[in-house]
Amino acid sequence: ISPMSQLEIELVDPKAIVKRIWDFTSGHPNVVQRLCHNLIERLNNHLIKNVNGHEIRRISLADVDAVIGDPTFQEVDFLQTYWDRATPLEQIISLLMVQKDKTYHLLEILEMLRARNLRPEPQPDVVKDALDRLVTLRSILKHHQTGYEFAVSAFPKVLVQTVTAEDLLLSLRNDYIKNPT
Repeated sequence: ISPMSQLEIELVDPKAIVKRIWDFTSGHPNVVQRLCHNLIERLNNHLIKNVNGHEIRRISLADVDAVIGDPTFQEVDFLQTYWDRATPLEQIISLLMVQKDKTYHLLEILEMLRARNLRPEPQPDVVKDALDRLVTLRSILKHHQTGYEFAVSAFPKVLVQTVTAEDLLLSLRNDYIKNPT
């Protein structure tokens, strides 16, 4: 709110805007920054003038939704930021977990990987390490006693809307087979 105020940009219903941004990004600082940058670009491209000819610099919830719904934003600013430096195995696991909205155990993830005929076959400790990185480094997943699930609620939705999972899985599978580490 403060940076927008400093830029003399009025937020229509600031609490709702902040909540929508937080809910979508899960507070990832880079994604928040990119979203806000896109909001300002949108504002600059759609300036409205009042009756006196002065520019009205205002952002509404509809503007936030427009940026969030933009496929380019979803793929470049959201997915690529969350997957930055993620290994092919980490990305494969993310894509496989999107198939069903549920909590997964390590054994289930190993079975899904085996069903994809990954060679060399991922070992439980390698998959566990990848899952731990998705939790601690990428902040995409959360881990609790019942298993692993998405910490970023928008992540599965964005994946489903922006990529063809089967095509991406094929490409990532080949990358993983070439370099399984």
